[in-house]
Amino acid sequence: MKTRIISGLIGLAILLVVLYSGGMVFKGTILAITLVGLYEYHRAIEGLKDKYIVSYMNYLFAIALFFKDILGMEDYLGEILFLYAIAVAMHMVLKRDTTLKDVSYSMFGGIYVAFFLSHLYSFEGSMLIWLIFIVAWMTDTFAYFTGMFFGKHKLCPHLSPKKTVEGALGGVVGAAVSAVVFSLYFKVNGVFLIGIMAVFGSVISQVGDLTASRIKRIAGIKDYGNLMPGHGGVLDRFDSIIFASPFIYYSLKLFGLM
Repeated sequence: MKTRIISGLIGLAILLVVLYSGGMVFKGTILAITLVGLYEYHRAIEGLKDKYIVSYMNYLFAIALFFKDILGMEDYLGEILFLYAIAVAMHMVLKRDTTLKDVSYSMFGGIYVAFFLSHLYSFEGSMLIWLIFIVAWMTDTFAYFTGMFFGKHKLCPHLSPKKTVEGALGGVVGAAVSAVVFSLYFKVNGVFLIGIMAVFGSVISQVGDLTASRIKRIAGIKDYGNLMPGHGGVLDRFDSIIFASPFIYYSLKLFGLM
């Protein structure tokens, strides 16, 4: 527990420096996190698929999304996704022994890690990025303590035996309250809408958590890595954020808050 706390505090300090530095420090860190996350994902599934170049296309996909942002090519997302799909399709045509399972595992990683995390780039210089971390991490925190004291009904015992329905509900309430308090304190417009967004964002972040658990179950591993002592790898720490990022981004755009 001591190692986990120390590691968490160091991680938080690094996060603060990155967020307040902005610019290339911010965007470069997101790219680094994405590439490490892809490496962890590919390593996890390497026993389930053949190690073909499809996996390496995910790295190129992540780099393309990075340059799309720094070059201000926001309108070219569709083209990048199209080229990514075409590249994978060409690989299927040229590599006779490539199976549909190989391609499916690889492309899922590209969307799950590279595409979802790329939404963080759009929050550069905005304090609204804290809503992502608040929703994801307050969900985890409140779910843990609510489940510890009041948990009776298992949520998904085949994936995460310790998670409970009561804990999940506590996570939703905790995330919503935390997001509203944040919005009121920093005088963010649309407090009611942000509260609603946090409720659904909490549910989606928990889906992200369970998705990461499902992948680990399929791959037969306990953690994706040990980059953060006591926390596992990047995907272990960012599992909820991966799903929360695009949801909160699109919600804020829909509400006209970004």
